[in-house]
Amino acid sequence: MRAQPEQLAGADELPDRTIKLPTDSLRTDGGLDEDHHPDTGKSPGHKGFRNWTMLALEMIRSIQAAHRSMAALVWTLTAAGNS
Repeated sequence: MRAQPEQLAGADELPDRTIKLPTDSLRTDGGLDEDHHPDTGKSPGHKGFRNWTMLALEMIRSIQAAHRSMAALVWTLTAAGNS
């Protein structure tokens, strides 16, 4: 069954609205809530709540820092071996 045009109203805005939810939550109450009211988009307001999203972002940051450190070490060792 194909969706009717009235059922698709607002579908093109959904990705942007979905991305906006956690940033608005972080801005308004300092947390990254995983759940939001389906109609209003408001978070439940757990002040300072850190969740799995924050953990994933921290893990990505840590991995990126480790890669930069490893690259610097390899460059230093390579440069020392070439002198």
